Amino acid sequence: MSFSFVPGKEIESDLTLIGEGAYIKGDCEFDRYTRIHGRIEGKITGLSGSFIVVGENATVHGEIHGEDLVIDGFVHGNIYANKKVIVSETGRVLGSIKALQLEIKFGAYLEGKATTSHSHGTKLPSAQSH
Repeated sequence: MSFSFVPGKEIESDLTLIGEGAYIKGDCEFDRYTRIHGRIEGKITGLSGSFIVVGENATVHGEIHGEDLVIDGFVHGNIYANKKVIVSETGRVLGSIKALQLEIKFGAYLEGKATTSHSHGTKLPSAQSH
C-alpha cells in the first residue's frame, strides 16, 4: 500500500496529523492522508481516496470506516474498509474487521471476527460532496 504525492504540492496540504498529546471526542471525517498519534473517542470516517494510519501510541474508541487503513496502535471498535486493512505487529484490535483485503502481521492482536468480501456495503462520501 503506498501513498503518492502530487509533484509541486506541499506535503502539509495532503497530511492531517493528530499529535500524540491530542484528545478528540466526537465523530471525525478525514480525506487524503491522515496519521493519528493521539486519542479519539468517536466514529472515524475516511472519505473516498483516504489513507488512515492509527499510530503505534494512538488509541481509538469507536468505529473506523475508510478505504485504506493501517493499524499500528489500539482500536476498540469495528473496522470497515473498502480496500485494505493492515494490522501491524504492534496493532491491537478489539472488534471485528470487514475489508476487501486484510493483512494481519505476526504479533498483531485481534479479538473479534475478520471478514474479507468484495461487497461489504460500505460506501464512503467523497471530499467533493462536502
